[in-house]
Amino acid sequence: MANYINTENIIKKIYTKDEICFVNAHDWGFIPNAAFRYAKHIKNSYKWLPSQREQLTKDIVKRSKAVRQQMKDFFRQNCTHKSLEDWIKAHNERIRQERKAKREEEAIKKMLKKDGLLHSIRFVIFELKTGEHIGWCKARYAKKNSIEVHEDYDRYTGRCKYWKVTRSFTLCIRKGWHVQIIGGVITFVRNTKIDRHGIACEWIEQGKAINDVRTVKGFLVRGEHIEAKSLKEAQAINAEHRAKQLTTLLAARKRGKKMLIRESSLVITFEDSLKSGNCRPGTQSFKDRYEEAVGHEATSITVPELRYYAKRFGVADYAEKTIRYVKSRR
Repeated sequence: MANYINTENIIKKIYTKDEICFVNAHDWGFIPNAAFRYAKHIKNSYKWLPSQREQLTKDIVKRSKAVRQQMKDFFRQNCTHKSLEDWIKAHNERIRQERKAKREEEAIKKMLKKDGLLHSIRFVIFELKTGEHIGWCKARYAKKNSIEVHEDYDRYTGRCKYWKVTRSFTLCIRKGWHVQIIGGVITFVRNTKIDRHGIACEWIEQGKAINDVRTVKGFLVRGEHIEAKSLKEAQAINAEHRAKQLTTLLAARKRGKKMLIRESSLVITFEDSLKSGNCRPGTQSFKDRYEEAVGHEATSITVPELRYYAKRFGVADYAEKTIRYVKSRR
C-alpha cells in the first residue's frame, strides 16, 4: 500500500495558525488547481505520492502568495475588521458565544425533561400561533422571560410576487425559573410546585400578528392568570369569579330539564368564556390557536367544535366550564 503525502503538514509550514483559520472559514482553499492534475483520485479525495512533494510544495507556496493578497484586499474593503488579528478576535468570540448558547440550550432541555411536564422547546412554542413556515426553535437564559420571534422573508420562486415568511423562535428564561403550560398559556414560575392559593408568575400573550408577543406579570390563583397589584387583590378577583361560577352552577341545576338543550344548536362566544370564569389570556390563546387551525377569524364556535379543539389543545376542563355556563343561560 502506497504512502501518500500529508498535505496538512505542508500547509502548516507555509501558513500561520490564524491564516489557516481565516482561509478555512472563507473556504478559499490552499491547493491550486494545477496540483490536482497530477494527483490520484481515490475514494472522492485527492492523494499525492512522496515523489511529488517538491512540486506540490512549490504549487502551494505559489498559491499562498495569491491567498495573502486576497486577504489584504479583504481587510482593505471590510468595514468591520481591519486586520487578521481583529477578525480572529471576533471569530473566537463568536465561537465562544455559540458554545455558550449550546450549553444553555442543553441545560434548558434537561430542565424541561426533569420537570416532567414538557417534552421539548418546540412543544412550548407550539402553544402560540406560529404560521405555516417554521424555522428553528431555540432556548437561552436571559434577564427577562419572553419569546423572541425572528422573521425571514424570501420569494417562493423567482416569478412569484408573494413573500414566504419563515418564523423562528427563541424561548428566553431567567435563571432559576421554570416553564409550564397552564390553561393553554405559556407560564413562567419560580417553582414547579404551584400553590393553588396563589403565586406570582409571568405569562406570554400574543396579539393578532404572530410577532406581537409580550410578557405579562401577574398572579396565578387556582389556575387563573390574573393581572393585579398584589396577591391579595388577585385572590379577591378569583374569589369573585368563583362566586359567579357557583351561582351559574346552582342556577343550572334548578333548571333541570331546561338543561337538556341540544348542544349542537349552542353557539359560544369569546365573552361567554370570560363570563364563565375563564381567564382572558387563556381564552385569547385558545381563540388564536383555533383561528390558525381553521384558517380564518372567528367570533363564535359551536359546542362540538369547542369540545374537539379544546381536547386537541389540552384545555377540555375550561371548555366544559364555558359550556355549562352557556347552557344555564339558555
